[in-house]
Amino acid sequence: MRDIYGKTSISELTEEEKNASAKDSVDYLVNRYGVDTSLKPSHILEILNLRVLMSANSYNRYIEFTIANEVSDETVAAILEGAYDLVGVTVEEQYVRKYVDSIYTSQILGYTGTVSSSELETLKQDNPTYENNDIVGKAGIEKSMESVLAGEKGSITVQELGGDAEIQHIADLDYVKNKLYGDLKTPKSYLGFEEGLNGRNTLRMLDVRYARTIKNLQH
Repeated sequence: MRDIYGKTSISELTEEEKNASAKDSVDYLVNRYGVDTSLKPSHILEILNLRVLMSANSYNRYIEFTIANEVSDETVAAILEGAYDLVGVTVEEQYVRKYVDSIYTSQILGYTGTVSSSELETLKQDNPTYENNDIVGKAGIEKSMESVLAGEKGSITVQELGGDAEIQHIADLDYVKNKLYGDLKTPKSYLGFEEGLNGRNTLRMLDVRYARTIKNLQH
């Protein structure tokens, strides 16, 4: 209930919010997020679950969220074909655990899953780095050894310019561009660079080299 109503602790909930039924909670979220009520109930619940998870992470664009699992080939094709319009939406393959002698080993090894609100609150007491979308042990050895198996999270530092531009992305693009144009022997003067016209590298010489390179590629 705390997550549904956007509170940091249960003590902040009003009596009405504490006593809200499942239908009251769903109706509240549907109105809050403007979900189309003409959809199937199962679809509405999936959308609400995703929106609550995203809201809990302040819609951080660097945190991934799983929208659907085991999608059809047609869905994969539609996402890939519409990649230009579906910015930030990707399709990924995931490994699935298969137990040997599953009747016995599955009970011993246990399984993992996305952390729940109650589990997150407990785990954060010992390790504050846990987040809402983390995968944790749910049963068996996976659960009892969670503190060891969790390991340490990696990190990446992203520096941003104005808008959505990122310095690292710009550096990567510059490297690819320079590598490509270097292999093609494209005169830098074509690209607006001032360098490249010193010494014996006259514009005419650069034009000749470029023309030869393009001719060789065509043949």
